[in-house]
Amino acid sequence: MYSKCRSSCTEKEVLVLCDTTEFNIDNQKGRIKDFTGLGATSHNSTIGFFAHSALVIDRFSNHKLGWAHINLFNRTLKNKPFVRSNSSVAIEQKESFKWQKACLESIDKVVDTAKKVWYVMDREADIYELMERVTPRANYIIRARHNRRLLNSEEESVLLIDDIKSKAVQSDVTLHINGESRGQIKRDIRCELRYYKYTIPISRKVLKKEEYAQSVEVYIIHIEQQEKTVKKGEKFLGWTLLTNEQIETSDQAMQIIEYYKKRWEIEEAFRLLKQQGFNIESSQLESGSRIRKWLLLGMDASITIMKLKTSRAGDTDLKTQEVFDEQERQCLELLNTRLQGKTEKLKNPHDKKNLAWAAWLIARLGGWDGYQSQRPPGTITFKRGLDRFYQQAMIFKLLKDSS
Repeated sequence: MYSKCRSSCTEKEVLVLCDTTEFNIDNQKGRIKDFTGLGATSHNSTIGFFAHSALVIDRFSNHKLGWAHINLFNRTLKNKPFVRSNSSVAIEQKESFKWQKACLESIDKVVDTAKKVWYVMDREADIYELMERVTPRANYIIRARHNRRLLNSEEESVLLIDDIKSKAVQSDVTLHINGESRGQIKRDIRCELRYYKYTIPISRKVLKKEEYAQSVEVYIIHIEQQEKTVKKGEKFLGWTLLTNEQIETSDQAMQIIEYYKKRWEIEEAFRLLKQQGFNIESSQLESGSRIRKWLLLGMDASITIMKLKTSRAGDTDLKTQEVFDEQERQCLELLNTRLQGKTEKLKNPHDKKNLAWAAWLIARLGGWDGYQSQRPPGTITFKRGLDRFYQQAMIFKLLKDSS
């Protein structure tokens, strides 16, 4: 998987979306005979494991290029609440090291072929050691978690959130919310935008301070919805982002915000692996290590599904041959004859060399009605269609080989 991703990243500018999800298989523990690779999840009394992963996408086309890092781990099963590591423990011994590990290992082994890299992470990644280590080698975009103390441009000690909010608004902007993230409604929001440069001194919690730079320079972007535009019952939107990318204009700040918005893509990938997709948590396997391997197979297949979804409109340069082999393409041609309707509205509108052609067919197998005027097929539709296609393609290959 890493090798395929590395090839796909060559000379591209990429976003690496990092996040953690958990797989709770407590309901299946009665059938499990080998608990290797399993342990406690977030509730610390339920059986399962975590996956901290890094999904790579092309920053221009939004193509899914693969997985740059996958870290499967579990906590020791204890019937008491999980206690986070204190400041007397080195970062390498903390669970939060997963963020730094994902960045550094993928820089070395996978996205090293890319032209430019941005790591996009949520609040858990607001860690001094991570920012210091990543800065010389790649760009990062992290949503601020801590109202940490830092230095402003006048070298005055201030609190991050408090100070950025007190600064003058540099631009009034419109932020488009596409509504694809869970709990969001598609809409355009009028927002106030601020962006300023700061210096973060080394945290007092950092052990072995001599191994780290004593400060890091960051640009902080704060965007929040204008209060007068918040409708009753609507969730107020406000983000504070940290980045080592130089920000000098509102357009540059908005570009970073657009990158951060793409973080929902990895949440969509995790959703595909769970109940409505591969349903890893309901696996009938009896070994923890085999469940983990099943997850890895699902993650590999999920890239194909996400490529199909990205190409569904026909506005990408993805080719059918990049995803399907020769016999699978022959099978798709037979299915194209069967799945097309008699009217122009129900004919496959795409060239068969473009992956959109195959996406149209896979979506039809997944239950989509084929009308372009209807809601476009989603991730789960493509998952269902691809399952059915591979079953038919296997029969097609067996018959062709035996003839």
